[in-house]
Amino acid sequence: MPSPKKMVFDVSIRALTGRNIIMKPNFLIVGAPKCGTTALYKYLGAHPNIFMPEVKEPYYYIKPKEPIGEGPKDLSYRGFVDSETDYRALFESATEQHLAIGEASAGYLYFHELAISRIKRDLGDVKIIILIRDPVARAFSSHVHHVRGGREDVSFEKAWHLQDKRKRDRIWFGFQLRDVGFYAKAIAAYQQSFSQVKIILNDDLNRDTTSAVKSVFNFLEVSDSFDLPSVERHNQNLLPRCPTLAKNLQRLKSRGLIPQSVFEYFKNKNLYKPELPLEFAKEIAPDFEADLRETSQLVGRDLSFWLEKYK
Repeated sequence: MPSPKKMVFDVSIRALTGRNIIMKPNFLIVGAPKCGTTALYKYLGAHPNIFMPEVKEPYYYIKPKEPIGEGPKDLSYRGFVDSETDYRALFESATEQHLAIGEASAGYLYFHELAISRIKRDLGDVKIIILIRDPVARAFSSHVHHVRGGREDVSFEKAWHLQDKRKRDRIWFGFQLRDVGFYAKAIAAYQQSFSQVKIILNDDLNRDTTSAVKSVFNFLEVSDSFDLPSVERHNQNLLPRCPTLAKNLQRLKSRGLIPQSVFEYFKNKNLYKPELPLEFAKEIAPDFEADLRETSQLVGRDLSFWLEKYK
C-alpha cells in the first residue's frame, strides 16, 4: 500500500492530468464484533485527516456472501459490497487531506484465513486494527444485539447450545457466540502477515476513550490534537420490556402518526439492560481459558482478569 506521501503525490498527479485516481484503504478495522468497532469507526470518521466510507462493514474481502451465512428470522445483510467497482466507489470522496483511509468490517477477524490473502493482494501491507473484549461478555452482547434486532427468539443458553447446528446450517457467523470469541489464531495470523497491527481492549476504549482513540490517531500518523466528538453508542445492550409496544411505536412513527420526540420518549422508557446470567457464564467461561492464555502472549498483556469474575 502506498505511503501517505505517495498518496498525496498521486493526488497532485490527478490535479495536473485530470485523471481520476481512486484511493484505496491504507488501514482496516478487522473486528472483533461487539468489541467497539462501531464506536471507533465513528470517532475515526470524524477526524479531518481520516476517511471512512458511509458503509460500515462492506465485508468485501470475504466475498462472496455465502461464507458468512444467513441468519434466523430471515436476516439480510444490506451493507455487503460484492463487486470491485462498488468497493472502489466507497472511497471516491477521499481527498488529498485524507492521509488515512480505511474501512471497518468486523468479520475480517473471524474469517482471517479468507480475508488476509485477499487484503494483501489488493492493498499490500496496510495497517490493521483489532479490538477484543472479555469473550463471555462479548458473546452475551452479541446475543442481545440479535434479540434487539428481531433476529433471535431464544434465550442466551439455548442460543449457545444451538451453535454447532447453526454452523452446519450455514447460519450467519455472528451467531457463533463461542468461536467468534477465540482471538488467538486470528491475531497471530494478522501479526505474521502485516508489519503494523494494533490491538485495542474494549475495556480501555470504554474506560479512557480519549486516550484509546488518540493512540489510534498516532498509529495512523494523523494529528492527535483533534477533539473527539460525542458519539452515540447505538449498539448498547438494551432490550424492550414490551416488544409489542416497541413494534407499535415503530409502526406509528413510520406512518407519521406520532412526532419523533414522543417516539423517543416512550421507546426509551420501554428499554432495559438485561444482565448476563452469571451461573451460565461460570459454566462456559472455561471454554475460553486456553485461547485467552495464547491471546495474552500475543498482545503482551495478561488478560486472565476477564475470566476471574466468573470463578
